[in-house]
Amino acid sequence: MKVLSSNDVKDILIQNEELKKYGERLTQTNLQLQQELEQTKNKLRHLEEIAKFSSNPIAVGTNEEELCKLEINRLYQAAKVAPLEFTQVKAFEIYVKSLMLIRGKSIEEPKNKKSSKIKLDNEELLQLALQVVDDTNEQ
Repeated sequence: MKVLSSNDVKDILIQNEELKKYGERLTQTNLQLQQELEQTKNKLRHLEEIAKFSSNPIAVGTNEEELCKLEINRLYQAAKVAPLEFTQVKAFEIYVKSLMLIRGKSIEEPKNKKSSKIKLDNEELLQLALQVVDDTNEQ
């Protein structure tokens, strides 16, 4: 058996540290690639849904409803993975309100005829979104 000198031991320790750092970088890269893959899969699913939507025309008057449901579902799935950006939250709110109007549901009774703003609190928006996601998943 060969006896190692102190320089040999130092070299081995340095190599060991370099291998640890390399392993950590590999792990970090792997996690990043997995996240990118998941995002890409979500985008692909969304594009496939859009392609299916455009290749199967729906009766006149329901295209808007289906589009709203599709977008609400896409944003809901994105929110499961990461927090939504402000623009995504606003888009979500617009789709939910549009869907309610398409379905003929009033969002809020106007206090006077001058004001026609639609107001929903966060809980009502969430409940409507969950209902839309459930409706979409049943189809």
